[in-house]
Amino acid sequence: MVAMYRKRRRLCQATADSQVFNDCIDTPYYDATDKLKNLGLVSGYSRYEFRPYNDITRAEFCTLVTSILNLDTTMSVSQPRMFYDIDRDYWGAGAIYALYNLGIVNGDENRNFNPEDNITYDEASKILVSALGYTIMAESDGGYPSGFNLYAQRLGLYDGIDDV
Repeated sequence: MVAMYRKRRRLCQATADSQVFNDCIDTPYYDATDKLKNLGLVSGYSRYEFRPYNDITRAEFCTLVTSILNLDTTMSVSQPRMFYDIDRDYWGAGAIYALYNLGIVNGDENRNFNPEDNITYDEASKILVSALGYTIMAESDGGYPSGFNLYAQRLGLYDGIDDV
C-alpha cells in the first residue's frame, strides 16, 4: 500500500513538474535523467519523453557529450567536410565536428562517421575517455578498444552498468 502511494505521488509530481521525463518514472534511470535534464544537459525526444530503453546513435551520443562539455557546436563556414556521410545541414553535424576537431572522434577507413549506427560500449568508452583527457594513457595501455575500456573501468564510467 505504501509503495502504491509513493508511486502515485511520484507520478502526480511528475505530471505537475515540466522538468521530468514521464517515461523514466519507476525506472533505474529516473534520478540520473532528472538531474541531467534539470542541468540542461539532455533534452530527450520531447518535453516528457526520454526513451530510456532505446539504443542511442553515434550522433546522439556526440550531442550528449558536447552538451556535457559545453562545447560550441556551431558549424564554421570554413570547416572542411571530413565525413562523406555527414552533410553540413545534418542535425548532429555540429556536435560531431566539434568532437572531431578536438581529436575525440574519428571516422572509419572510408571517411564515414556512420552517425545513425547505434553506439557501442567500445565507441562510447573511447569518446568519454578521450573527452576526459586520458587519450595518451589509453593509447599507451593498448589503444582502441582495450586501452580505452581499461581506462573507462578505472575511471568508474561503467559503475552501475551490468551488461558491459
